[in-house]
Amino acid sequence: HTTSLRANVEMLTHFSTSADAFLRNYSLGGVVIAFRTLASSPVSSQSILSSTVNSLLSYREQFTAMVEHALLKASKMSAQIETAVAFLTLNVGSPKPIQELDGSPSTGSYTALSYTEAFTPSQLFNIHSFSLLREWLDIAYPRDSTSPLHRDLPPSFSSAITQYCLRLLEQSRLIPAPTIASGDTPDTLLQFPYHAYRLAVVEAIHVLSDVCARDQSLVNAVFGPLHKLATSQLYARPLPSPSQGPSLPPNPFTSRSSGTLKLALLEFFVKHGKVVVYNLEPIVRDFMEGFVGSAFEDPLVAFETFRFCRLHKKSLLQSTHLFSTYFPPLFKLFAWNPDFYDDIHNLLPAFIAPSTVIELLHTILDLPLLSAALSMTKEQGSNGKFRVLFNYLLRNESGVPVNWWSSTTTRAIIDAFCQRCSSLCLLSTEMRACS
Repeated sequence: HTTSLRANVEMLTHFSTSADAFLRNYSLGGVVIAFRTLASSPVSSQSILSSTVNSLLSYREQFTAMVEHALLKASKMSAQIETAVAFLTLNVGSPKPIQELDGSPSTGSYTALSYTEAFTPSQLFNIHSFSLLREWLDIAYPRDSTSPLHRDLPPSFSSAITQYCLRLLEQSRLIPAPTIASGDTPDTLLQFPYHAYRLAVVEAIHVLSDVCARDQSLVNAVFGPLHKLATSQLYARPLPSPSQGPSLPPNPFTSRSSGTLKLALLEFFVKHGKVVVYNLEPIVRDFMEGFVGSAFEDPLVAFETFRFCRLHKKSLLQSTHLFSTYFPPLFKLFAWNPDFYDDIHNLLPAFIAPSTVIELLHTILDLPLLSAALSMTKEQGSNGKFRVLFNYLLRNESGVPVNWWSSTTTRAIIDAFCQRCSSLCLLSTEMRACS
């Protein structure tokens, strides 16, 4: 089994260095999969282990050198544009220089955010290599010091990755803002793949975080561009409304991919902020209030947010007030996505502080009310006679000490709301009676 896997890695590595563009591009994923399988396969003796490790190290150096070259040396000209007529292939356009996404001439190396009318093999290989970077770093250069494959990243490879990702972040500033003319339709807007481009930026941030975790001397060089990205208004520009026409798709600058970007930046700063003594509170507030509080209906947002909070709970408790200040949006996520009970249960002790314990108790008891309020606002909006109650239940920040059940001015509003949503709100009343 091990011999067969070794042969597969050897064959795929040979394909990936082939002059044939098809073999080179489509063997990349196979190399990574075969390498991972061979690296994790059990061996029957120390001699086989030693032989396997030596083979993996040899393949790793070949593949790493190839990816490094692909990241930095992709063609800066488009491919020959061709068209098929009957059984003939005709050239209908000459190669042109690559451009930035706003149409300006490119002044740097090719990346996944460069624009070209037709891809050359080296450009496709560049994009494929970038998409596999995180996986390759994880399996070929494990951070576990007990692994026989544990090695520091080669300085030239680390430099190439950093240079590529920083170049991509710089290009992201040139993504044009969406504009809507009076005759535009949703299909017209969606012709420009805003989400896909932003996700490329998210991937670059994750790769930079991985590289910085291996070499903290790079944090200072990477931190400035990421801080500029976090404080820029590029991803907060509003989408103007048309004067007429059909309903439009969601604003691509406030949608799921925008939150994914904010979370990637926040995760980088949580992991590496101590190196540069960075204040996390502004970006925490932007993410929790500006995104999580309004994207509660998306189960992927709930999954990613709870994963982040659980994974970095200790660091967040030490360096931010996320849990004590922004537990209301997390309860909104849970109220709309009850499958995440284990996550909210795991995080509950982190919410408790002398200033929040009473408010937290009321928030837990009011969970049925919160679920009803979320459903009603999604269907009817937050206007009407329950607006004040909705403002309280759907708040994005703690610090509201009022007990709505004991106040004479607010109890009437709650009673009316409970009559409107009797099945859910009866449960909240019973919970309070039991407490």
